[in-house]
Amino acid sequence: MTDQRGANVARRAEEYRLLAELRGNICRCGAAKTPDRTLCRACYWSLPESMRVALYRRIGKGYEAAYAAAAEYLDRHVRGPR
Repeated sequence: MTDQRGANVARRAEEYRLLAELRGNICRCGAAKTPDRTLCRACYWSLPESMRVALYRRIGKGYEAAYAAAAEYLDRHVRGPR
């Protein structure tokens, strides 16, 4: 497997993981959330506005980076690592 192909496989696996989490009904903090929402209301409203807006990007078009930034922010400032 070439390095490029391996990177593509890893990227697709991460996209599928994020999509499954997005469609689920449990937030990363363990609270209930609405399917097709990234986070529960408490986590979402704990984020700065710019991060909340960024979470509306599409998967493959910046959502991954927005989600990673939001998760890091929540881990550091709100809930601690999960």
